[in-house]
Amino acid sequence: MTLSYGCNRLKNPLDKASLLVYTFLTMLQTVRITSKRQITIPVKIFNELGFSQGDRLLVKKKDNSIMLTPAEDLVKSLAGVIKVPKVLEDKDVETMIHDAKVEYFKQKYKSKK
Repeated sequence: MTLSYGCNRLKNPLDKASLLVYTFLTMLQTVRITSKRQITIPVKIFNELGFSQGDRLLVKKKDNSIMLTPAEDLVKSLAGVIKVPKVLEDKDVETMIHDAKVEYFKQKYKSKK
């Protein structure tokens, strides 16, 4: 039996183990932490996950690892979880933002007597 992986042809059972080790090792990539605590996401992973420059990611410590998740995934998962108060049901978002700003500045700059 011949297994193909890329351009390598594997002809004996020991090569199957080599294939597993090779596959495991190529799934992992090493990155370096800079003096500013930054890392660079490898291009292949960056592209496969559909990231774009400027995207925001959530960072979560899990056991002895770091998980990065697109911030928009959190927003999508929370959509519909919080019920909109009846007072706000008929208002559009722009009106609510405008009203909140007006109220904020009224409170902030009201004259102190």
